[in-house]
Amino acid sequence: MLSRQASVQIENLQEQLQAIAAQRDRAVMDLASIQEQAHQYQTSLSNLQLVLEQFQRGMVCPLQQCILKHCHSCQFIIVIVSLRTRISAQSYSRTGTERDREGLGAC
Repeated sequence: MLSRQASVQIENLQEQLQAIAAQRDRAVMDLASIQEQAHQYQTSLSNLQLVLEQFQRGMVCPLQQCILKHCHSCQFIIVIVSLRTRISAQSYSRTGTERDREGLGAC
């Protein structure tokens, strides 16, 4: 009777051991899969960082050109406004001089 109970107990322990070994094997496979996925994510992240750096380097030159072009445009507009102001001032000055002459001529 005692040896029968021992045999049943050994059998149960072996089943538990097999179940735990199967769990361990699944956990090892899951870990390997997760590590591979993490490696792929790291590779993707590195590639994206490189692309971002290249994009940023590529944007610096066109952005600088755009800023320079805009600055030149602004300077050109300032010159035009300045010239228009001078022309308006000269025109106003001439108009005033002509009115003064007309006023003198009427007397």
